[in-house]
Amino acid sequence: MDGLEFTATLNIRTKLDVLKRHGEVFCGLPSEAPEYGSEADGIWIPKLKSWESLGIEGIEEFPEGTSSSDIGYVNASEYLPFLIDFRVIVESGLDVPTKIKKMEELSQVNQTYKEFWGRLCVTYPDFPNHFFYKQFTEIPRIGIATAKKIYDAGIISFELLETATDERLSAINGIGKNAVEAIRKYLKARIR
Repeated sequence: MDGLEFTATLNIRTKLDVLKRHGEVFCGLPSEAPEYGSEADGIWIPKLKSWESLGIEGIEEFPEGTSSSDIGYVNASEYLPFLIDFRVIVESGLDVPTKIKKMEELSQVNQTYKEFWGRLCVTYPDFPNHFFYKQFTEIPRIGIATAKKIYDAGIISFELLETATDERLSAINGIGKNAVEAIRKYLKARIR
């Protein structure tokens, strides 16, 4: 074994700083390996020595295998740059409509990005809008259908959700008094 190698979860929800750690090697006790996010964001796996490092010549190294991702099996060396570019947009300070525009432009960078974009559209209904309204499902009592209704009502970010009045929220089909209370409680805890 040649240390541990960090393998980031290849998913549009994986944070940029974690994705950038993909392939990092750690030589030390496994219990001392750095933590990047949670285990859902990535894990350390044993890094095997190459034939060359073992002094064995004439044997071809194993080619890159496919990795599991949110869009099925991919080559990490191809999907990771797309995910990093995607997360740069997501984590920017831009407003949601501008982020969506930039994401759509990302789908046209090259044929590989276009393919990944198409696969994301199949995997996530209503992509890329889905990415933004799904965030509201973190709130207890808010499922994906209600999250979409909130988003469709023009409340497209947590910042706008914080400034929405109870009356505006109650006017959204599927949001009653209990849901409004759950939203307020969640937002209050989120601010802390």
